[in-house]
This record gives sequence, structure tokens and C-alpha cells, in this order.
Amino acid sequence: MNIENLKVIQTDLERTASDLEGVWLNLSGHLQYLQHSYQIRDAADVSLQIEKLQASAEDLRDVAQRLDC
Repeated sequence: MNIENLKVIQTDLERTASDLEGVWLNLSGHLQYLQHSYQIRDAADVSLQIEKLQASAEDLRDVAQRLDC
């Protein structure tokens, strides 16, 4: 695989990580709403999904950084 292809992959990984970050930031606002409306079960589910999105974004950024371009 040539360097140009790796750079494209690296850019895509970083963009996807940023997109996931945007999703979890939006979900954080929804989580606050759920917590204030006493929907504790739903809030716990959303909180778990936020954690998973954060972990996925971190993993994608890790992979992007490991690509030596």
C-alpha cells in the first residue's frame, strides 16, 4: 500500500473520530434532559452509549496515529 492511500485512510479515521465525538456531545445534552426528567433508566442507557462512542473515537484516533505516513 502506498503512502497516499495510507494518508487517505488516516484522514478518514480522524474524520470519523471527530464525527463520533460530535454525536456523543449531542447525546450528552440529551442525557442532561433525561436526568432532569427523572428517566433514570434511559439516562443510564444513553450514558453507556456515550462511553462506547468515546472509546470508539479514541480507538480510531489511535489507529490513525499509528499509521506512519
